[in-house]
Amino acid sequence: MYIVSLLSSFSAPSKIQSRVPLQGAIIAPLLFNIFIADQTTSINTFITEYADAKAIISTHENHFTASSRLQAHVTTIES
Repeated sequence: MYIVSLLSSFSAPSKIQSRVPLQGAIIAPLLFNIFIADQTTSINTFITEYADAKAIISTHENHFTASSRLQAHVTTIES
């Protein structure tokens, strides 16, 4: 069960429908790998990962082009 509080107001108690294992659980790395396995790639960007951090990188001599490529990749991920 959880309750959301904002200033002096509280929501009605709600049941948690799903959850992930606690940090450090034996199965956590496997679940993380399954979660990120199908993430989008692009020919204009590349992704570097370390633990649970991810960076999308694009290089181009024109910084507006590099920025546009990054935004296009993020938009693809969000859709």
